[in-house]
Amino acid sequence: MKKALLAGLILVFVGLGCATKMMQPSAVTPGMAKKKIIKGQTTQAEVVQIFGAPNLVTKMQNGGELWVYSNYASVRKAIGLGLGTGILGGGDSVGGGVGIGGSFGSSVEQSRNINFLIKFDKNEVVIDYYFSQLQY
Repeated sequence: MKKALLAGLILVFVGLGCATKMMQPSAVTPGMAKKKIIKGQTTQAEVVQIFGAPNLVTKMQNGGELWVYSNYASVRKAIGLGLGTGILGGGDSVGGGVGIGGSFGSSVEQSRNINFLIKFDKNEVVIDYYFSQLQY
């Protein structure tokens, strides 16, 4: 009988994945504020129509109010790597196999907090607005 040798199966698998979890985008952006808010003209009622209710309202000494809109976003990136090799061989009625495998995984999380502050005068008209951003 002829002996047959089956050799030569090598498998290398490399997979990179990325998973992201993020809150819904908010309408409160610097571009939207610049487009929709006119200092000395836009009223509180118009701001509510554009951006919705604020997260925080504070009375100021001049009789006006300071409104704060906060937006928190968190992004998690997962990276995975898997490697494997294998060799199969056989003869008349003898078979054999060798295999090696391994894997590695990691994740990174980034968070960002954006605050949009709007100052109103005592007549409920926008005096000023600004953004602050903290990324960690």
